[in-house]
Amino acid sequence: RAVSFLDDNGIECYIDPLALKAVTAKDKAELIHKYLEDPSIDALMAFWGGLKTIELLPHLNFDLIEKSQKPIIGYSDTTSLLQAINASTNAPTYHGAALISFAKKLYREDSLSSLREALGKTYTLPQPERSNLQPHSSMDPIDAATNAPSVYK
Repeated sequence: RAVSFLDDNGIECYIDPLALKAVTAKDKAELIHKYLEDPSIDALMAFWGGLKTIELLPHLNFDLIEKSQKPIIGYSDTTSLLQAINASTNAPTYHGAALISFAKKLYREDSLSSLREALGKTYTLPQPERSNLQPHSSMDPIDAATNAPSVYK
């Protein structure tokens, strides 16, 4: 239902069967890298909040994430990924609807409006001064995920 709803509203959505088969954090990170390098993909959205997303962080190529500038969207457990990306790159992230949100009639119109805004614009919010916020070259992504401010680009 969620994919059909997005397709019917002009946002082409694809669920890669390989993503459903990826078992290890390393396998999942490699798929993320593949999607970031694929010119036919405009953004990445979590299917739902996830589980153990923090395990991806040691396997991610943050230089590739920054270079791609593709929005990465999600909520709940995906927050650790978004915060690490925020603290380590200037890539756009959005703490918002996951794909499953569009299967729920109660919230999907608001979620669709927010998604269209996220895909159509990129904002950079000022980062608050934080003593533990360091340039991405020296910040450990796992530390960033637990200590980064809750401000999203």
